[in-house]
Amino acid sequence: MLENNVYQRGDAAGERNEAPPHRVSLAPYCIDRTEVTVGRYRACVAEGRCTVHTTINFPALPAAEQPFWSSFCNGARTDRDDHPINCVDWAQADTYCRARGGRLPTEAEWELAARGVEARRFPWGDAAPTPDRVNACDPDCRTATQRPGRPPPAVALNASDGAATTAAVGSYPAGASFYGAQDMAGNVMEWTADWFGPYGAIPLTDPTGPLTGTTRVVRGGHWSTSNPAQLRTTARAEAQPGFRLATLGFRCVAAPEM
Repeated sequence: MLENNVYQRGDAAGERNEAPPHRVSLAPYCIDRTEVTVGRYRACVAEGRCTVHTTINFPALPAAEQPFWSSFCNGARTDRDDHPINCVDWAQADTYCRARGGRLPTEAEWELAARGVEARRFPWGDAAPTPDRVNACDPDCRTATQRPGRPPPAVALNASDGAATTAAVGSYPAGASFYGAQDMAGNVMEWTADWFGPYGAIPLTDPTGPLTGTTRVVRGGHWSTSNPAQLRTTARAEAQPGFRLATLGFRCVAAPEM
């Protein structure tokens, strides 16, 4: 359980939309230590409460490339029960969390769980990403995503992290956050509850983002991340709610048991 939760969200020196930094106060909450796994998600499907897709949905990607990226979806794999579920849209993630008595984390809840009150640059601290801390694009990922006639993909790690695509959740304990949350950087990005919008400077209590929007906030890097800056705890990204990506999954939060 996370409690006594007052921290500074954002980064004045960060990328677009990370400023201005501002104080956030959060009520106590519990967050999953790991991303939701294929096995846990499959159980919800078996109960008839969740649905599964085996393809991505990313209209900006040429149709000819979609089968290639869909091949990295984990939902139909029988050998990846301990890997994160991916290729799920926002509504599917929201449905799963509610079926389990929880909900998706707000962006503020997600950042605190990743960053802590110490304002860590990465979940593990301020040291640069290394293969024992994070699953990001490495030489194995470069090989897996290389296609004929195209330049080799860039890498965030120069040595192997042991996974060409997703890894079993919790495979990088050295990369855990202060609170023990695993894979807050890398493996898969994660849906949050919030609509995407700019930050303001005023202090906030239990913020939930804009009331409406067109894209949802997604947080954390992923197995194909080539830019280490995107693995930072303050890095923000956005995705249309209907997107399904091989690099995008989720975790849930719940109210603390009293």
